[in-house]
Amino acid sequence: VITEAKPSNHVSLIDHSGNVEASI
Repeated sequence: VITEAKPSNHVSLIDHSGNVEASI
């Protein structure tokens, strides 16, 4: 799982397939 931090404090949890699992 890759946690990608964005400037807007939006964190997306992306699985190994590159799909977005959840957004916080």
